[in-house]
Amino acid sequence: PPPPPPPPQWSAPDTLARWAYDADGSPDGRWISYTSSDGGADAGQLFIIPATGGGGSPRVVYTPGEGMPRAERARWSPDSRTLYFKSHDESGHTSFWSVSAQGGRPRLLVRFEDPSWQSNRKDFAIDGRRLYFPVEDRQSDVFVADLIAR
Repeated sequence: PPPPPPPPQWSAPDTLARWAYDADGSPDGRWISYTSSDGGADAGQLFIIPATGGGGSPRVVYTPGEGMPRAERARWSPDSRTLYFKSHDESGHTSFWSVSAQGGRPRLLVRFEDPSWQSNRKDFAIDGRRLYFPVEDRQSDVFVADLIAR
């Protein structure tokens, strides 16, 4: 029998974006969304870039203005036309927003007013009709003890 073919070789990696956080591929396979993680002027922005690489430039979908939420993590709608993102305001209140993948002003979906019922982790998922997210119950018992030197 002939010798087996050589194993496939990986190509050199292609850097699509720098300072990208939590990339997510669109269901149609055409785009990758990500938020900025550099902490600078573009922190909290939401970008998309062609999934094929090859020099496509990132496009800003959303930039938070004064009093607007910062995008922390984004997820695609099943039809790849909408991005949903999670945010926390200065007081720690959780909110979820939607914005067209073409850009524009985001729409508030829900904001948790109760400070004892928040979703502090950035994780969430969406199926096109429902949001799925963790909620923490931050409680603890505090014990105090006096230490005496012997």
